[in-house]
Amino acid sequence: MKPVYFEKSLGIDIRENSVCLALLGKTWRSSEVLACHFFEIEPLSEGKKTIENKFLEEINQFLIENQITPETTIVGIPKNFALFKTFHLPAPDMNSISGMIEFELEKHCIGDIEDFYYTYQAFPIEERQFRIHLSSINKALLDYYIQLLKRVNLNPTVIHLAPFSNLDLLKSQNEYSDALSVLLDVGPTSADIAILKGGNIIALRNAILSDKSFFDGYFRDSLPFEACEQASKSILQNILNEIQNALSFCNEVESDEAVETIYLFGGSHFSNSLSILLEKETGVETAVYSYPIEDDEESVFDGPPNVIDTAIGLGIAGINQTKDQLNFLPPELRPKRKSFNVKTTIGIGVAAILLLIAGIGGQILQSSIALDSLSVQFKEIKGQTGAFEKIDLEFNDMDNYMKILQSIKKENPLKLPVLNELTKIIPRDTWLSDTILKNDELEIKGVSASASKLIQILENSSQLLDASFSGSITKQKEGEKFAIKSKIKGQND
Repeated sequence: MKPVYFEKSLGIDIRENSVCLALLGKTWRSSEVLACHFFEIEPLSEGKKTIENKFLEEINQFLIENQITPETTIVGIPKNFALFKTFHLPAPDMNSISGMIEFELEKHCIGDIEDFYYTYQAFPIEERQFRIHLSSINKALLDYYIQLLKRVNLNPTVIHLAPFSNLDLLKSQNEYSDALSVLLDVGPTSADIAILKGGNIIALRNAILSDKSFFDGYFRDSLPFEACEQASKSILQNILNEIQNALSFCNEVESDEAVETIYLFGGSHFSNSLSILLEKETGVETAVYSYPIEDDEESVFDGPPNVIDTAIGLGIAGINQTKDQLNFLPPELRPKRKSFNVKTTIGIGVAAILLLIAGIGGQILQSSIALDSLSVQFKEIKGQTGAFEKIDLEFNDMDNYMKILQSIKKENPLKLPVLNELTKIIPRDTWLSDTILKNDELEIKGVSASASKLIQILENSSQLLDASFSGSITKQKEGEKFAIKSKIKGQND
């Protein structure tokens, strides 16, 4: 039996020379990785149509193959795309910080702050003292990415720095300690270096990796260990220097403190050799992080090793969104977060209605207790979903609907086979909001992914004939809203 996913989240990890996509589904108890895709690409910039088209085609093909329109889309960008500063800020309380941030931003930005999107986090460290994570990105650059994604019908929910998703991923797997440590995320042309302490990033730097053998090997299908070791040695010193610089310039690192662990993300074929060299050179335990994905006959990933974890972390961040996430999108550009998404609500409504009708067809609602029980279930669903105006579930009429079903049982027992027939032929992508039986006529209303196909389905039924639309089809976000009338076949038809 296939699991039911109550929400799907897409993580998009954008680097200068590569993109990784990870689709996750949320079940009752956990999140599952459903599919991943990695592709190499030249740096994106406005006007490079060939590169833009490749970027859009790869993403669009991934969406089509997995038949998805994700509820949330989280985009991660590397440190070198944005400015990041961490500092202490005296403030009377948390609410007063927002009015002070723009002043701090002016001190760190080169140019007019109106040309930047910014985001921040604030953490209390003592009375009237806060640690601030402040990051900004050029508006033109971010608007360019947003418009590109909109061309494949993706509206980003959150755009933030990838190292924060890696930290969240470590915490979600209980593989993280509060001691001083380093989170290293190695891409083909640069490495993000985050200094961690007490569960937070206290410093963030970027190391440029300009070695051609490392870049060329990053995208290879396979590579001998000797070649990996040689290329890893060529970038090792650069990474070590930037780690040392990050530690030296961080005023929250005490002189007698030592790094306990280096967490290594990314690195492709070089991750193992690079971790060995780092541990040998620094004497610090270096752990290659790899998100656990269950083996299956059909692999969910098609790229080089150790490059999908950041995208998975972004997908998980989409499912477990919090108010204090770094998010470069200004409030007016953020899609509204729904506490109970539309597809889940429709699915529960459909399941409940089908359960009711199946009960009618099988046992003709043998007792009023069953009806009362179903009524309670519908009231609970109404309480969870009544806040959404776009869902045309007429829960206010549910009591009347129950009375109608009882009336059908008592006065029109011959109509019950029609209801039973509907449970068998209505597609899973179609939701019925109204089912009206009057004399020898049936009228159904609802929402469908493709309303036009319903006419032929009803015509092929053993119980119905002369199906036709009653009114026009209306396109909505959830699908095509329709109303269809049909004759009920008599015994002589």
